[in-house]
Amino acid sequence: MDAPNPNLPEPTPTEVKTLREHHRLTRWEFGQLVYQTERAVTAWEQGTRAMPLALWELMIYKLDGTLPPRAEYHNPKQLYLDL
Repeated sequence: MDAPNPNLPEPTPTEVKTLREHHRLTRWEFGQLVYQTERAVTAWEQGTRAMPLALWELMIYKLDGTLPPRAEYHNPKQLYLDL
């Protein structure tokens, strides 16, 4: 399993809310972009639940209109041969 992107820190509640408001999205619209509920977005903004880093990264890619970097192909069989 690959480690999370070290260049992308976990978002703070303020960052989540700021990003949503900057793009003039409702909580419902913001959540729909990453397949989450309005309730989840509210929890992220209030700090009662952390926004998963994968969803934060997906949200940034979707709102910026850029594609994520291509992942390297890893042969699963090779992982066991290296043990």
